[in-house]
Amino acid sequence: MDYVCMYVIVDRHLGQRAIHIAQANGAFGATLIHGRGSAENVKSPIFLNMNIEPEKDIVIMLIKKELEDTIKGKIYEEMELVKEGKGIIYTLPVSEVSGLVEQNK
Repeated sequence: MDYVCMYVIVDRHLGQRAIHIAQANGAFGATLIHGRGSAENVKSPIFLNMNIEPEKDIVIMLIKKELEDTIKGKIYEEMELVKEGKGIIYTLPVSEVSGLVEQNK
């Protein structure tokens, strides 16, 4: 079975929504990582002499290649990623997978 690795980067607390959308469209699991954005053209707001960095959720999923367009399209549409600053989504090819238990519905 061919897989791709899908990455979804959105504002903090929105990653779980991307996971729910993906699971509703055939994905089985995901990893959610919290991070901070560092875009050069975005000035961080200052509060009490501290820079407030934009916090992000990074969702990483291994999904079947046949589900890639559906899942990517649904997340893009439902999370309104077409709007500037809402987030990004991309996939990378996976050449080999080990330790993944194939799940059948």
